[in-house]
Amino acid sequence: MKKKSELKRSSPENAAGAETSPALAELGRRFALFRAQHGPGERVPDELRAAVFDALSEGVTVKDLRRECGLAGSQIDGWEGTRKRALVSGQRQSAKVRAFSVVKDEPGEGAMPKATPEQALELRVGPWAVSVRLAGQTPAGQG
Repeated sequence: MKKKSELKRSSPENAAGAETSPALAELGRRFALFRAQHGPGERVPDELRAAVFDALSEGVTVKDLRRECGLAGSQIDGWEGTRKRALVSGQRQSAKVRAFSVVKDEPGEGAMPKATPEQALELRVGPWAVSVRLAGQTPAGQG
């Protein structure tokens, strides 16, 4: 068995002599290139983080990622937390209500006819319904 100092980080074999998957070796090369181009403490880009999560979903272990890419388990855990918070935040943002103005400043071609007391506007949201009608007169049977 080789000494620890003789093992290369980009080697396709791990310390136990088992073959590293080509995808994991490629990910290791991408991290090595990133580290060569950027200083310590530089934020790892989202595409590299996504590649780490893809590798984990394909069965690569955190130990393999630590060995091949130089990542710490706590670093991956931190990314996972950030990723989950971003997903939740994105869901909250998409649930926000947006209001769009549909009233024209000046009536022109295609303008809606003048509203009458019999007309009503109804908005349905889930089990709720909100109706709006012209004030001043109430339809028969409603108080």
